[in-house]
Amino acid sequence: MIRQATAADLDHIHQLGRLVTENLHSLGIDQWSAMYPLRSHFEQDLNRHGLYVFEQEGMILGAMALLPENDPPYLAIPFSEGQSFVIHRIMVHPQWMRGQIGKQLFQFAFDYAKSQGAEWMKIDTHPDNFRMRSFLEKSGFRYVGYMPSIHRFGYEYAL
Repeated sequence: MIRQATAADLDHIHQLGRLVTENLHSLGIDQWSAMYPLRSHFEQDLNRHGLYVFEQEGMILGAMALLPENDPPYLAIPFSEGQSFVIHRIMVHPQWMRGQIGKQLFQFAFDYAKSQGAEWMKIDTHPDNFRMRSFLEKSGFRYVGYMPSIHRFGYEYAL
């Protein structure tokens, strides 16, 4: 089940973020660090009413921030014009990868953004994150360009 996160979820989401960061680093992907993402980042998403979790049998196995676009780094590349939402900090518990959780989170994000009148979904990922880049392309996202200020590749999806 995907639902909006609550303050009671923040510690679990933070722990999930630490597990995902360790998993990324074990694969040689330097996307996240000991300083990002932290509980404070997830708390900001929660306060903006944009933090969602995938929960199964009382366990949080995935999470993402889903927010209207307003990030200055996204202005550096030629994204398509129109109202957009951005997926940030999407993560799935390493033991549950390939279990369709990421796909369900994306579908939830697409449906929600459409219901808000958005035309585009945007996301970014580290250039070395081969797993996410492959998943984005298989999910129908189009590579748009490199955002040098945050060292990320930007992708978009037409809703």
